[in-house]
Amino acid sequence: MTATIPPEDIKTYYDRLAVDYDTNRFGNSYGRFLDRQERRVLKRWLTRGERERTLDLACGTGRLLAHAGQGCDLSAAMLAEATRKAPETLLWQGDGCALPLRDGVLQTVFSFHLIMHLPPETLSRIGREVWRVLEPGGTWIVDFPSARRRSFGRRADTPGWHGNSAYSCASLLQRLPPFELTKRTGLLFLPVHRVPQRIRPLLHPVDTLCCRLAPSWASYMAVCLRKPSSP
Repeated sequence: MTATIPPEDIKTYYDRLAVDYDTNRFGNSYGRFLDRQERRVLKRWLTRGERERTLDLACGTGRLLAHAGQGCDLSAAMLAEATRKAPETLLWQGDGCALPLRDGVLQTVFSFHLIMHLPPETLSRIGREVWRVLEPGGTWIVDFPSARRRSFGRRADTPGWHGNSAYSCASLLQRLPPFELTKRTGLLFLPVHRVPQRIRPLLHPVDTLCCRLAPSWASYMAVCLRKPSSP
């Protein structure tokens, strides 16, 4: 069952968490483990020298804004935290369905922890908007819970909305404009939250290798989607 929570409820949820979000989510060994993997993906996949033409869609508190010249988020409180981190970065509030940008002006969009909250119809709307603002040949780097991994854990009909939308690469692409899938990897392959904290950093190389070899079996998948250069 995919999420159907109204955007206003998601906004309220993150507004409430904003002040302590970085500490609570990424200030522990588990959060640092995930943060390291996500930054590795961006380092490998982002085009060099085009930061001003890169948008962090669902930028939250600005954790990854060093890689983008612009940021957008639904939560005003999250954006307030992002402004403190990146005062020179152009930020605006929105749900991603109507970006204040001209057609084809961006080279790259990246979105972490966005699709996991979206019902399919909202995913499709945001996908069309990302397609619109990307130039031909532009890319969208995005992550989502793996449907294959989810099928062996939480039941598909688990109630609640937080992280409750899972996809395979094929089912994701069915909801989007005709992007080309150019790269994929996993995030969080091993159950690191179940091992002692002192051991978690040592597992990072093993986890990263497993994520590359069997991405659909990881907790999350990250993909690089390319807008074709010609129709």
